[in-house]
Amino acid sequence: MKALLEHNFGKIINTETHENKVIFEVSLNTNHEIYKGHFPFRPIVPGVCTLQLVRELLENHLGKKCIFLRSKNIKFSGMIDPNVTPQITIEIQLLPTDSPQELKIKALVFCKELTFCKYDGEYLKQ
Repeated sequence: MKALLEHNFGKIINTETHENKVIFEVSLNTNHEIYKGHFPFRPIVPGVCTLQLVRELLENHLGKKCIFLRSKNIKFSGMIDPNVTPQITIEIQLLPTDSPQELKIKALVFCKELTFCKYDGEYLKQ
């Protein structure tokens, strides 16, 4: 998949870095062509795009490319309609691992009191 942030899907408007956590505020482009097909009269952010955004933001934070290895838990609990929720927060918590090349994360995608996705992922740093 091509990089979403490089192709105007959305843009980072704020970043907060903590000891083992980074929080991104992302503004979504409500006119992006992905929404023409998903769905034409009720656009929502596809789940795969949500996970791609997490990976791209992780890479942005680390300054390195990351290869997705696996996920033990992905829970989508709501749909992101960019016309209703044009700005989302993505929180990525970095978890300890045994290997300096592997990453384990917990990600949360939300807006105020609405949670859209919870995700536990594992990646390999390149």
